[in-house]
Amino acid sequence: MADAKVIKNASQGYGYKYSSLADLAEAGVDIPKMRVKPTEFGEFIEYLDKDGNWQTGAKIVEFEAKGMNRAQMYGSALTYARRYTVQMAEQVACDDDKGVESSKPANGAQKRSGGFSSGPTEKQLGFLAKLYREGGMSEEDIKKYTDVAKTKTAIEVGQTIKNAKARLEQKKAAQDEVPTEEEVEGFDG
Repeated sequence: MADAKVIKNASQGYGYKYSSLADLAEAGVDIPKMRVKPTEFGEFIEYLDKDGNWQTGAKIVEFEAKGMNRAQMYGSALTYARRYTVQMAEQVACDDDKGVESSKPANGAQKRSGGFSSGPTEKQLGFLAKLYREGGMSEEDIKKYTDVAKTKTAIEVGQTIKNAKARLEQKKAAQDEVPTEEEVEGFDG
């Protein structure tokens, strides 16, 4: 990463300094064209690389903050994801990296608006893996998805479990609607 730039943080908010998209542009960083890409795993920022190909950037992760409505929370999450996508795509390091790392608690909890939130429990991860197995997912994919879940908060993994349970229930309900061979053979119509 010999071409990496280090940008001095100029914006302030939420109790720390950071580099806004405007700060990055002012420092000469190219801001690529970006779009939101909805996927089964959430919304991601995609950016147009220098060869004209769309690449996957940061995931848009909403968070709850006092005094913000849903639109404001989504807008903040979108801005955050766009900023970090640009930093990744353009190989930019911002000088807040050391400060952010030193402010993290030793137990691995993640900073969230309004305080610290711990990661998922082993029980949550085990239950999520069980749901994935019941849904017919391969062990390789189960490991991949539970590894991603380990980087999330307990609240986020709880929501993932809720969504996985709902999809599994829908899948089971759809299977129940298909008649068995015995039912079809006994039907004279």
